[in-house]
Amino acid sequence: MAKQYEASSIHSRGWYLQLLQLPATWQIPRGLNNTARIVLLVHVTGSSGNDSWGVSSYKLLPPKGYAIAWVNLPGNALGDSQISTEYVAYNIEQLRGTAPWARSQS
Repeated sequence: MAKQYEASSIHSRGWYLQLLQLPATWQIPRGLNNTARIVLLVHVTGSSGNDSWGVSSYKLLPPKGYAIAWVNLPGNALGDSQISTEYVAYNIEQLRGTAPWARSQS
């Protein structure tokens, strides 16, 4: 399970969205068995994390010691980019200290 922070720590960051919405957007298909090396995958516009990563070559990473997580952005990332960014930022915050790198379309 992802590292949990005290509510005051999260609220001090000024999240726009309700905190109850944000955790429901991520998937960790094999769990965080190796939290020293985790990759957060962010899908491209017009797709979802499940579509992009559910049957992809990400499966090559766990045998090399990486835990995999991905985010499902609302509306397949076709809406307000500031809201999509908040979902990504929240996930990075939750995985902070365990993720050496992340992938995005940019």
